[in-house]
Amino acid sequence: PLNRLSSTTRGLIVVNMRESQIGNYLHATEVGGDNTTLLLAPDGKVISYNDKSMLLTDGFELPFLREMLTQEANEGYTFHELDGKRMVYAWSRSDLSGWWNVSWGSMDELMTKSRDMQGNIILLTGAIILLGTVLAVFLATWLSRPLRQLVQTIRAKSDLGVVNKNELAFLD
Repeated sequence: PLNRLSSTTRGLIVVNMRESQIGNYLHATEVGGDNTTLLLAPDGKVISYNDKSMLLTDGFELPFLREMLTQEANEGYTFHELDGKRMVYAWSRSDLSGWWNVSWGSMDELMTKSRDMQGNIILLTGAIILLGTVLAVFLATWLSRPLRQLVQTIRAKSDLGVVNKNELAFLD
């Protein structure tokens, strides 16, 4: 509705949009090929969907939608099995227009990147531990070399009576 303070005209402003524009906007955020996005009017009519034959039909007839959207929550998610696949359904309702934005996709496909990242993190952790161990052995050998050489030199030049003891016994 127009505000009386900004205009003397009374009425509504109507903006026409193609369903393809709405669909392109909604489907641009989808991750992967198995995810689906649906836009429903407050009465359940399909406004935008991948399957164009479903436009302006009752969207509550789709699997699990009536159960999800009749809950009191304006947004949420749930897990269901559809055609043998674990699916996650997420929905939110616009307070302004009352439209429902519903998305669903395969949990396996959504978790692929997480599993790949987990594998990479495990490999990286193993490599860091191995590198740290090699570096610690190298540093310990390098730092103790002067003291070992000193003890060998002292043993070679004099007999102090210290036998079968470590290098620090020479310092006493």
